[in-house]
Formats: sequence, structure tokens, C-alpha cells
Amino acid sequence: MSDVLAKAEAAVATVYSDLAALRAIVAAIPILGASIDAFLGTRGQTITARRLRDAIKELERQASQLDQSKVDARYLESEDFFDLLWRAFERGMRTSQKEKVRLYVRVLLRSTEAPAHRENAQEYLELLADLTVTEVRVASALYKLQKDAKPTGVALESTGGAAKAGELQAELEDLTEDQVSTYLKRLERTGLVRELVGSYFGYAGDAFHITDYFREMMVYLALNDLTQVP
Repeated sequence: MSDVLAKAEAAVATVYSDLAALRAIVAAIPILGASIDAFLGTRGQTITARRLRDAIKELERQASQLDQSKVDARYLESEDFFDLLWRAFERGMRTSQKEKVRLYVRVLLRSTEAPAHRENAQEYLELLADLTVTEVRVASALYKLQKDAKPTGVALESTGGAAKAGELQAELEDLTEDQVSTYLKRLERTGLVRELVGSYFGYAGDAFHITDYFREMMVYLALNDLTQVP
């Protein structure tokens, strides 16, 4: 494993240094050019190499738990797997948040076992990459609250089954009810949650439920909690 890490770090370290034309363009940027060039040429490469090393270590940790008898050997030779592998490492090098890296690796390795919804693996990776850590926590809290409820499939006839922000406070004690509500509204853009809409007696809005798409992603990931990746 140490040889793999050494080679990966060496490759990262030479990328920017070898792009003379790019370095010249960066250096020509008024006022900031020299500082940016120095960052990309030294400290930036150190950070990128460290993040790549951490991603590889996480890959090794999770891969050690795989059941080899379930791994799709033909898939490992496919371009689909290569694309997903590339995206996972690329995303891993863009973040310092280990929680996100664990999810990227989970998406990657689950694809090797031919689970349901594997065709959406790249989509799941990009979706998770676009979420903040707090959004992941809020989405996960809502999922845990509703995962055992009957999937909606159709519009709800009442607010039963939809959750208000205050119901998630036990899981999200560091956030106010208003903040939780704001995050839930932001999560609607991902297709993971949906706010209950319609005219229901006594309903003033601000109730949410997980979508079938969210359920499918969690089946693919084989997780009950996005914040707890084994």
C-alpha cells in the first residue's frame, strides 16, 4: 500500500509543475498571480497529495470489508467503473471533509457488488458531492425518522407521514428549528425530500417527507444513516 501512496503523491506533485504554459498564465494574473502560483506549486500540491492519500486509505479500509464472492469482476474492467473511480478520487481531492470522502468511497465500492440502482451510481456520487455536511446530517435525520413508513408514491392525503423541522431536533440539537427548516427547503432541489403541499385542514406548511428516489439511493448504499459509514 505504501508504494501505491508514494506513486499517487508523486503523480499529483508533478501535474501543475509540468504545465509551464498554465503557470505562466497564472503568474500573469494582476496582484494575485505570484501568490496563486506559489500556492499551486507547493502548498496546494501538498494538500492535494494529502487528500488523495486519505482517500486511498479510506478506500483500503472499506474494501477490506467487501465479500469477494459478491464482487462483479467484469464490472471492474469496465469504463463505467473507471469513470466512477475517477470521479470519486477527483471529488475526494476537492474536500477536506472526511465524512464526504467516506460517502464517495461507499458509492464506488457498492457499485462493485451489482446492487439495485447501480445505473445511478455516478448520479448519487455527484448529488452527495453537492451537499454540505450539514445537509447530509439533516437529510439523514429525516430519513431515519421516515424510513420504515410506507413509501409515498402518490400525493399524501394528510400531513401524517410528513415531518416538521421541530421533529428532527433530537438528532440536530446544534441547529434551531428555523435552520432545520431552511436546510430541508434547500434539500428539495436534490430530489431527496419534498415539502407537503396542498390545502389540508389545520396545515400551515413546512412539513417534509423523503422521496422514493432517496429510498432507492439508500438501498443502493445499504445504509440507514448517511453519517455512519461502516
